Amino acid sequence: MSKIEKLGSKVQIIAHKKVFYTISLVLIVIGILSMIFRGFNLDIDFTGGTSMTIEMGQSLDRETLNDISDVVEDAIGFAPSVVQKSGDSDSSVIVKTKEIDSETRDKMFAAVKEKYNLEAENPTATDNVSATVGADIRNNAVLAVSIASLLMLIYIWIRFELTSGLAAVVTLLHDVLIMLTAYSLFQIPMNTNFIAAVLTIVGYSINATIIVFDRVRENRKISRKESFETTAERSIWQSATRSVNTTLTTLFTIVMVFIFGVDSVRNFALPLIIGILTGLYSCLFLSTSLWTSFRKMKIGKRGKVS
Repeated sequence: MSKIEKLGSKVQIIAHKKVFYTISLVLIVIGILSMIFRGFNLDIDFTGGTSMTIEMGQSLDRETLNDISDVVEDAIGFAPSVVQKSGDSDSSVIVKTKEIDSETRDKMFAAVKEKYNLEAENPTATDNVSATVGADIRNNAVLAVSIASLLMLIYIWIRFELTSGLAAVVTLLHDVLIMLTAYSLFQIPMNTNFIAAVLTIVGYSINATIIVFDRVRENRKISRKESFETTAERSIWQSATRSVNTTLTTLFTIVMVFIFGVDSVRNFALPLIIGILTGLYSCLFLSTSLWTSFRKMKIGKRGKVS
């Protein structure tokens, strides 16, 4: 028996489920308030706008990027939405703003060129993303998560029972909301990487949850006289070692990416780190507790697991 399983004899999760429900509720309320009052740092992928890549001919640090942002703001009259290093080169900068015309783009590049004595006569690349395309990307992201949640509910309903499917989907939405909270609180630029991050966490979270649910089902077959709550509690702790080890292994790689990656990669890695930790928390402290709560509410037929 592992140290984590031994801890289960001292710490009861399902008996104290209201504590964990409250913690999650508080975090979600904080997130909703942040979304209302701070909103999101929407990149041009969602809002539409102009992206310009400029070769600076020097290594770029955070102070230089902030200076470039000030130069751009002075030139075009408003602050750019994103100024970050390009993932292709440590000396290239990507400047993203709301959509501007060709004259304003020329003015912006001229200001940066003069300030830093650039040799290039033109930007490395200039792209425009229309607001219509941004709206399509946003709508497709919502549609993808909705369809994924529905299909997972159906699958888990068939594999286990309706109450477990509902518990898994609620857990899934909890993890997505916590990730959205991170995007809002830390003002992480929300671009197409957001879709990849959300779908990654959705897959990670549901996998971790099903591992615990599967252990509950196995234990129910050999302990039918035992109460469901007792079986569920034991199953959580029997699965905990695997869940923790998987999380730590995954986190090690992503944390290294966050530490050593460029800004664009770090903006993708940070939500993943938060999402993976949230997924571990929810699979251990929420999913099975929600399952027991829904069973007590007698939602739907209990099916195979009962």
